Amino acid sequence: MANTTSGQLQRGWLRYGGMGFEFFAVLVVCVLGGMWLDGHYGWSPWGVLGGSAVGLVVSMWKLIRQGLAMQREADSQRRSRQNDLTE
Repeated sequence: MANTTSGQLQRGWLRYGGMGFEFFAVLVVCVLGGMWLDGHYGWSPWGVLGGSAVGLVVSMWKLIRQGLAMQREADSQRRSRQNDLTE
């Protein structure tokens, strides 16, 4: 029982850490793309600003989507445990 709880806790932390890394990685890639546009087309500072805005929107969208999926999974597990207790 203790090993199962420890394993679930470890997976949860890894999942949350992965979400943070993914948020940061998408933002960095978009900013770097904006920097490239600035250098290549001379759009300074609009490439970096646009890349930052796109990166934030995409990162937040992915974060919210993953959070909702985790909430659905937690609700499903809670309902499953409740059904097991009532049977």
